[in-house]
Amino acid sequence: MFYRFRFGSNIEFICIDTSKQAWLFGERYFRHPNHQQFLETSFPEIRDGSRMWRIPYFHHPPYCAGPNHSNKNSVIEHLLPRFRRS
Repeated sequence: MFYRFRFGSNIEFICIDTSKQAWLFGERYFRHPNHQQFLETSFPEIRDGSRMWRIPYFHHPPYCAGPNHSNKNSVIEHLLPRFRRS
């Protein structure tokens, strides 16, 4: 599920589906080409100095120290750079 909503004039919450398309070995939904436009418009590269609070949220954290789950490399490689640029 992908959606976003604003709270006030300068806060935006962005929901990203980090589930896998197939249970065991599938790609994550945010990697699908149909969702790239949503990610591009949700996390634009800021050039004019204006900033907005963008708060992304999703189920699978990029980093995990727990014994049952490891870091999610696809989240680290494909989403974190987008978060840093906007």
